[in-house]
Amino acid sequence: MVSTSRKRNTLLACLAAICLTPAASGTPPLRGGEIPRVESSASGPLQTDLTVVINRSTPITVARPFKRIAVSQPEIADASPTADNRLYVRGRTIGATNILVYDDEGELVEIIDVRVQHDLGAIRSDVAALFPDVRLDLRTIANRLHVRGGVPDDATAAEILAIASSYAPDSVIDALKITSPQQVMLEVRFVEASREDVNEIGLGSDIYQAGDFVFSTGASILSGSTPKTLGTIFGNAGDVNIDVFLSALEQKGIIRTLAEPNLVARSGETASFLAGGEFPVPVASDKNVITIEFREFGVSLDFTPTILSDSLMSLEVSPEVSQLDPRNSIRLEGVEIPALSVRRANTIVELSDGESFAIAGLIQNTVDSTTVQTPWIGDVPILGALFRSNRFRENETELVIIITPRLVRPASAGTRLVDPLTSRREPSEAERVLMGKLDDDAAPASGSAVNSNIDAQLVRRDLGYVPQTGTR
Repeated sequence: MVSTSRKRNTLLACLAAICLTPAASGTPPLRGGEIPRVESSASGPLQTDLTVVINRSTPITVARPFKRIAVSQPEIADASPTADNRLYVRGRTIGATNILVYDDEGELVEIIDVRVQHDLGAIRSDVAALFPDVRLDLRTIANRLHVRGGVPDDATAAEILAIASSYAPDSVIDALKITSPQQVMLEVRFVEASREDVNEIGLGSDIYQAGDFVFSTGASILSGSTPKTLGTIFGNAGDVNIDVFLSALEQKGIIRTLAEPNLVARSGETASFLAGGEFPVPVASDKNVITIEFREFGVSLDFTPTILSDSLMSLEVSPEVSQLDPRNSIRLEGVEIPALSVRRANTIVELSDGESFAIAGLIQNTVDSTTVQTPWIGDVPILGALFRSNRFRENETELVIIITPRLVRPASAGTRLVDPLTSRREPSEAERVLMGKLDDDAAPASGSAVNSNIDAQLVRRDLGYVPQTGTR
């Protein structure tokens, strides 16, 4: 009877212990100084998860009095007892470790898994003080600080990352998203004006007596071109014929070239433009083999925009204008390689949306003066002018580059974009044969789709881009 009663009491005690044990799952997370505990088995030690902020201490309470504690990785966190059932844990470096708690009999009574993370509250507080409208999601992932959220521009993102880096040097994962438009359209105008003045005058004479002597000086101008003015005076002194020739040329020319590219690039990316061509250049390679490489020339532009704030942006602009220069070309084994005349600029400026700046002063002025004369006689004052030919040439070229950046965004989905053939009607067979029409005279000029003013762009979203101030 005693044995049966003892068995019944033992069974009831076991059932009571099982009912009073906290469940391993379903325990709600606790806040404040409380820590969740999970008992792995009825007779095993308690399992505790604890999160500690780096360089901060957190007090915790152990389930029952303990005698000794052991920290597996003290370089990550250390622990110190403050009572027989209380201790505090201090985070030292980012990482994970655990604390083993033993009682008086040396039995393991509790295992505390400690995870040391960044001071996320301090980071949020600093960011909120500077940018109250920015909401961040901060998390410590694999010993690194993950930063996620929406920011208005690159400058704000850079400042937030700098704040986060001060708490986690070289350990920040950038997951910020720029919410403002990030496309920059660059309106560029290349204007080159070239003026050339050429003045040539040649005096010559032809003095002879038939059968006795001939004396002649050239009258052709230095360029070898046909003179615009030619005068001849015939005379004689007895049997001697005296002829004087005058050749004169004056030439003036003005050349204007214009290119207006429109480029769109994302903030931080580079866009390029080239209106020109390529010319072949022979290049020696291995085993005496000549290969051909092509070099670019013409009007080119590289630009890299960086949006600093809602309307302020930084532009790195590299325009270049080059053309073939046959006067400085070289000839190798019967192959002529042309030279290039290049004007290049590189600058970094800060502008607001719609502001313009100009790169000017790229002036090239060349003066060439040549004299051809008869030796000795041409040096005689006054009289020597009859035996000289003079040529004066002045070439002046100026390049102006005008640049206007604009913040833009793509046209709405489904918008039909215009092209150079939009609104153009092909002439009929009768119009081509009878009227001689090859194109639609009423169609807009080429380039009007992209060179319209900003007011037209605000109401025409079929241009492929929409200014930031417009609405979809």
